[in-house]
Amino acid sequence: MTARMTLSPAPRLAAALAAAALLTACSGTSAMPSAPAPPAPAPAAQPATDGYTPVTVQSCGSTLTFDAPPSRVVSTGQEATEMLLALGLAHRVVGVSRTYNALPPELAADFAKVPQLAGEDSAPREVTLAARPDFVVAPYATYDFDAAEGLATREDLAAAGAQVFGLRVNCTEDPASSTLEDTYADVLDLGRIFGVSDRAEQLVADMRATVDDVRSRIAGRASVRVLAYANGEGPLGVSGAGLATDLIRLAGGENVFADLAEGFGEVSVEVAAQRDPEAFVVNFYEGGPAAQDKIALLTGLLPNSPAARAGRAVGVDDAALNEGVRNADAVAQIARALHPDAF
Repeated sequence: MTARMTLSPAPRLAAALAAAALLTACSGTSAMPSAPAPPAPAPAAQPATDGYTPVTVQSCGSTLTFDAPPSRVVSTGQEATEMLLALGLAHRVVGVSRTYNALPPELAADFAKVPQLAGEDSAPREVTLAARPDFVVAPYATYDFDAAEGLATREDLAAAGAQVFGLRVNCTEDPASSTLEDTYADVLDLGRIFGVSDRAEQLVADMRATVDDVRSRIAGRASVRVLAYANGEGPLGVSGAGLATDLIRLAGGENVFADLAEGFGEVSVEVAAQRDPEAFVVNFYEGGPAAQDKIALLTGLLPNSPAARAGRAVGVDDAALNEGVRNADAVAQIARALHPDAF
């Protein structure tokens, strides 16, 4: 997988991503089923928005065109699901999968209304196609359509009349270039596609306001060297260049492994110690190690680091660290840990 903007892979992608990708997984309520279930009856197709203007967007190297808003939408991962719900599109969603953490309270009620195709797993090919999507939003536009994993392929979906929109951060040829601006761009594109640009623009404006508030509070303060940790006891899985580095930068930090060309990499404990991190940022997701357990592990492995000696560390919901509508909240949470006296 290409560079991811966060800290560790989603649970069911961990094996594939540990070899080549980025980072991934809590707030809120709403329980997720753990086994695939037949999709619930889909809502009636929604009429085109009055005055809808045909839209063309570029996504992961493909040109997508729309004469009306998609009416049968499938999400292949939590990050995409949260984007759709935040844009008020629950009534158009006919199935979601790979939901690995509870959603925030403001999205939980809508989440309870959408059909769950596979809980925390990726939906099997037959289940996805049975939902009869006309549009699929995918956090990982390569791995979410792997025939070897029993998933519906892009060809399957095209034959069924569905277009695929992949989130930018995970389908770029230059992972190091990924930033929070990519998240904003995807939200705005989805707003155009569904004829809800006003809502998308307000969502992006709110995210920018959160980040601007952080930046004004920490202005003039020295950056803090951050080790962004995902997994492992040696080698350690850490965030490299890309979205994770940008989120840390915006929070007043400096990713000590920003020189890794990919969004995710493995380094020895010795090399991590040499980078002398002043703070730890770790991800967490349901079914994985708790954030405090990861922090305790790093403290034991790097006891002489300034981060361990000062006890400066924070756990951040994986869904807020991967590209999505909670990225700005992640910036604020990290900033409070790095610069607590600014808040």
